[in-house]
Amino acid sequence: MEGEGGSSSSRTGKAIAAGSEASLWSRGRKKCASVFASLEESLQYLKASVIGLVKRAKARDEKEASRAEMEAEKMQVEAANAAEEKKNQLGMY
Repeated sequence: MEGEGGSSSSRTGKAIAAGSEASLWSRGRKKCASVFASLEESLQYLKASVIGLVKRAKARDEKEASRAEMEAEKMQVEAANAAEEKKNQLGMY
C-alpha cells in the first residue's frame, strides 16, 4: 500500500511539474511576442519618421511640408496602437 501512495504522489508531483513547465513556456512565449511587438512598433515608428523627413524635404511649399508631418505623426500613432493591440491580445496589459 505504501508503494501505491508513493506512486500517486509521485504522479501528482510530475503533473504539477509538467503544468509548471507549460506555464513557464506560455509566459516565455507571451514575453517573446511582446518584445517582438515592441520591436515591430519601433521599426514602424522609425519608418514613419524617415518617410516624414523625406516628404518634408521634397515639399514644394509649407502646406505640403505640414501635410507630410501630419502623415508621419499619423503613421507613428498607428504603429503604437497596433503594438498595444497585440499586447492586449496577449494579455500583457
